[in-house]
Amino acid sequence: MNYRIAAFITFCVVALVFSAGCTQQQASVATPTPTPVPAETTPAAAEQTAVPTVASTPEILTVIPSERAVDFTLEKDRVYGTITLSFTGGPGQIYVKNVWMNVTRSDGEEVSGVMKFSGSQIGKGDTLELKGTHGTDKVQAFVTISGVTYKIKDETLGGQELYKS
Repeated sequence: MNYRIAAFITFCVVALVFSAGCTQQQASVATPTPTPVPAETTPAAAEQTAVPTVASTPEILTVIPSERAVDFTLEKDRVYGTITLSFTGGPGQIYVKNVWMNVTRSDGEEVSGVMKFSGSQIGKGDTLELKGTHGTDKVQAFVTISGVTYKIKDETLGGQELYKS
């Protein structure tokens, strides 16, 4: 009979230990708030991938550390108005998680897209093309390297200078 009482007391003690909460308060961890992204209104929106909706950092930095530097070129086709962002390399290539571009067209329409890598990570020659206009378009490009987002391009492209010889 002593074994039954001892087993019952042991069971009660174990149950109390597991049901007890922590006695110290834990510091709350701030979580990043989602950044809303405007919906695409282009007819070719099905071809383009959605832009990430959560910023990995509260602010977007513009200076990439030299050991993680990456190079991109930005061009606009003078015949079709297509805007192309191309990856040309850099020591930070293995750290790149995603690349995206926003274009504010001269007709007021905003277009966004995410670069699709040719392999499991970005490689030289990977490109992102978005439809621009024959007018002046505002282009911003971003890259996420090791969880930090950097603005890599902020340019105005196009206009009549494309058609001058």
